[in-house]
Amino acid sequence: MSAVSNIERNNVCPRPGRDVRVFRREFTRRAAKHLVAIVAGAANAGFGHRNRTLLGPPRVEAPDAALRRRSAPRVLVPVARLDRAALGSIAYARSIAAVVTAIHITHDVAERERLREGWRRLNVDGDTDLVILDSPDRSPVAPLVAYIDALQQQDPERPTAVVLSAFVPRRRWEYLLRNQAALRLKLRLFFRPNTVVIDVPYHV
Repeated sequence: MSAVSNIERNNVCPRPGRDVRVFRREFTRRAAKHLVAIVAGAANAGFGHRNRTLLGPPRVEAPDAALRRRSAPRVLVPVARLDRAALGSIAYARSIAAVVTAIHITHDVAERERLREGWRRLNVDGDTDLVILDSPDRSPVAPLVAYIDALQQQDPERPTAVVLSAFVPRRRWEYLLRNQAALRLKLRLFFRPNTVVIDVPYHV
């Protein structure tokens, strides 16, 4: 009996509860290490793919081949109304492109006519057109993207530049309140290839 008591006192006998806790702790530690290794490997693979895409394989080409001249973009300016912010965006677009298209999206017939009349009063040169798109669901994003898709089908290689009015309020927290439509449009166009979005700030 004394020998058994000595064994128990010296913790020679296994304790099932403690062994399970030790096993769980060791398993969790090793699983965490493997998970970190997998995530790190995936991140490195992603960075490697990105770098290979950006840098490209080595080529033997003419010195100016890597920086080839692209065709001039089609420049579109979405306008909700002909206010100072919209006119500033149109003026900027006219400074970077020979031909500019202002696009108004509405579901209201009366609003369409008011904007057409305001456009006529501006007496804009013939190098800037006004296109009015219909939006039955009152969403400006889908009709504009469909219009850009139709243009790109006609000339797939030509890039598209969308010039947006960006309100800059005095208080920073107001930015999200004033630019909801522009933010939704930028998020939609961000993943669209061969498309550039240009913000023209208007301080209010």
